[in-house]
Amino acid sequence: MDTASDALRTSVSDTASSTALIAATAPGGQREGLIVHNNSTSILYVAYGGTAAAISAGGYTYKIPADAHWEMPQPIYQGAIWAIWSADSTGYASITELV
Repeated sequence: MDTASDALRTSVSDTASSTALIAATAPGGQREGLIVHNNSTSILYVAYGGTAAAISAGGYTYKIPADAHWEMPQPIYQGAIWAIWSADSTGYASITELV
């Protein structure tokens, strides 16, 4: 079982345009886990990969309801993660990256 020795906390304001949620890790990877809480009244769509997130079918990996959280499952993805909300509200995503 992997263990993390630190937790890096950031936030990203909600937007109805695709935005970077978290950058890819350095080569070799150090991310041990990721927790995202959607502190918005809008649905948050999260996409793995190097391209923008979209609300349409095939444009996202996970759908996080308003005021809900998501924990990255195993295997831990080391690449960039994108986000888009269903509407531009006044909320944000609280992100905790375990390293």
